[in-house]
Amino acid sequence: MSPECVRVVHGKFYLLDSGFTFSIADTYIGRATKNYVAQVLLNSQDLIYACARGHAQKNIDVDEFKGLQIPLPPLEVQKEIVAEIEGYQKVINGARAVLDHYRPHIPIHPDWPLVELSEVLELSSGNFLSAEMRINGPFPVYGGNGINGHHSEYMFEKPTVVIGRVGAYCGAVHLTEPKSWVTDNALYVKNLLRPVDLKFLEILLRSLNLNQFAKVGGQPSISQTTVCERTIPLPPLATQRAIVAEIEAEQALVAANRELITRFEQKIQTTLARIWGEAATANSLE
Repeated sequence: MSPECVRVVHGKFYLLDSGFTFSIADTYIGRATKNYVAQVLLNSQDLIYACARGHAQKNIDVDEFKGLQIPLPPLEVQKEIVAEIEGYQKVINGARAVLDHYRPHIPIHPDWPLVELSEVLELSSGNFLSAEMRINGPFPVYGGNGINGHHSEYMFEKPTVVIGRVGAYCGAVHLTEPKSWVTDNALYVKNLLRPVDLKFLEILLRSLNLNQFAKVGGQPSISQTTVCERTIPLPPLATQRAIVAEIEAEQALVAANRELITRFEQKIQTTLARIWGEAATANSLE
């Protein structure tokens, strides 16, 4: 078992012996709908996971699971609850699709000059900082995978662009926060040789998919030279900033989808809590 132990599967599928499907018992046909029970199970995963036993590999205690109780309102109420939750879930799914599929894009104009990165920037490797050396503090520590800790000191007063140098995140690109540290798992932009907006540079570097140029054999790695040999289109600084402003406006709208997901997940929990509360009240009156 895992904490997310319930799934809704649509269409044909093959189920291994490590999982269960369910149907409504004969004695409850006409009293419970499968869609309603599925929604209760899907949104009661903490209760179900609490039925797990074992350490390295947890397995469900079937008897304890079967002993769980769920609220069972009238059929019409069950249908209303399912419709309400499914409506919320459609909003959540749509918001997640936006988050999954949005990628900032710079439309390249054919008149923009193509410039080798060696003419645009100078790179350097970050400074070694092991987990043991880190002292928890206010300043973010960046590696190839972005922020991977915090430290009491920082290397850079201003933001810079970092590129994963070695390992699984080789070629990944990030724009750091002000006052940050960059480890030796990453390269960073030491100097800009031409007028370049850092956000514009970050987006362009990501579009290059630098991981495709990594050396393989052992851990993947990418050198400063390999990066600096790449060519990018470089419009005037004012054009770069206008493009960045438009992308940041898009990203603000995309980020709002995260809040939307949180709000509508809470709506689902509120709906179910209402049903549990009504069931508890009904039981207390019997």
